[in-house]
Amino acid sequence: MFVPLLIPEYKAVVCSANFNSWNDRVAGTTLPNGYMFGGQYEIFDFDLANTFDHNDMVRLIAPRPFMVERGHNDGVAKSEHVAFEFGKVRHYYDMYLKTPERVEILFLPGGHLPYVTPILPFMDKWLKK
Repeated sequence: MFVPLLIPEYKAVVCSANFNSWNDRVAGTTLPNGYMFGGQYEIFDFDLANTFDHNDMVRLIAPRPFMVERGHNDGVAKSEHVAFEFGKVRHYYDMYLKTPERVEILFLPGGHLPYVTPILPFMDKWLKK
């Protein structure tokens, strides 16, 4: 999520196994798998919760094509939470950019993995232009 913000030459972006409401995950107290209750002390990014959530970062990536690939068994977040955060992205591309074809979300049955084969049509579509 961070690198494409800085490299405008990236033609399309896929977020694999990480897209969610980062602010809720890092600083919230309602998610049972949130970092406030875990031992992952190195995960915090200084002042990120006051600046950008994942949907905000995608707005900075826009208007480039963006895809989320999500395994339903990924312990990072529930699929419902990922879909809710992605809805904000879809709304932005639909209503403000008028390019809904540039964003996709792909739900798969697996876990916290990068799924290369299913994203190839998306990348092929946008990188061959």
